[in-house]
Amino acid sequence: MDLLDILRACLKRWYVFVPVVGLTAWLAAGQYLAAQPQYTATTSALVVPSRDLIVARGAQGMGGAPVTTPFNGGGGATSLAGMLTAALSTSTVRQELLPGGGVLLTPVRNPTSDTELVSVTVTANSEARATKAVEVLGTGINQVLANLQLAAGAPEGQLYVAAPGGPSDPPTVSYPDRLRGVVGVSLAGVLAAVVLSILVQALARGGAQNRVPRQQTKVRRGPVSARKRTTTPQHPSPQPEAGGSTGEPWWSEEGEEDLPRRRSGFPSEPAATVDLRDAPALRRR
Repeated sequence: MDLLDILRACLKRWYVFVPVVGLTAWLAAGQYLAAQPQYTATTSALVVPSRDLIVARGAQGMGGAPVTTPFNGGGGATSLAGMLTAALSTSTVRQELLPGGGVLLTPVRNPTSDTELVSVTVTANSEARATKAVEVLGTGINQVLANLQLAAGAPEGQLYVAAPGGPSDPPTVSYPDRLRGVVGVSLAGVLAAVVLSILVQALARGGAQNRVPRQQTKVRRGPVSARKRTTTPQHPSPQPEAGGSTGEPWWSEEGEEDLPRRRSGFPSEPAATVDLRDAPALRRR
């Protein structure tokens, strides 16, 4: 079965295809209206040395106390940005920042440019939750960053901080489940309509083929005389000669004198010519 046969079955069995497609459209509309919205907001944090760390570095250059933080140097902020991104991806830190749940955090860090910048995408099921999550992250990220440094052995006066990397975007609404639901229901409904149309077409065709032998059987059961009328002998039997029991004359109205021979199947021969003036001589013989 090719595509043309499928289209022919759908057109011929439209009374099956159309109702199923209509039901599919109704279900797809319900899926469209029942989709839940999602609100997304983005905030960013830039890992920079704190004021106390900058003062400690200056005092060290003037002969003061040395800086003992393990993140001192050119790559300290980059390392801390990577650690902060990994920490925000864990469920423990997420639960500490947003204990109410219902909010998804997605930290992103570009390893090629602005390596000290960490972007966090907040996804919530309401606009109020998304806005609140962005406000909480403004102060919560600093606490997470400080805990990472203290756990690594950095003194409290020599820490890095997370400064705002830019203005936070307002929450935007989207319906990701709407498109998936509508497309899924539509494809399933159209497929079901096509399959049902093909099945009905196959059943109807099978029923028609089963009725044909019955009609042929009825014809064969007809009277013998009717069947004899329809049969024609392949080899005609020879007809009797002129003057036989059939009562047919040896001559024909069309002037054919060899009609008996032609009917018998033998080749015709020219008739002998007899002169009536020789009749007495024939009798003597």
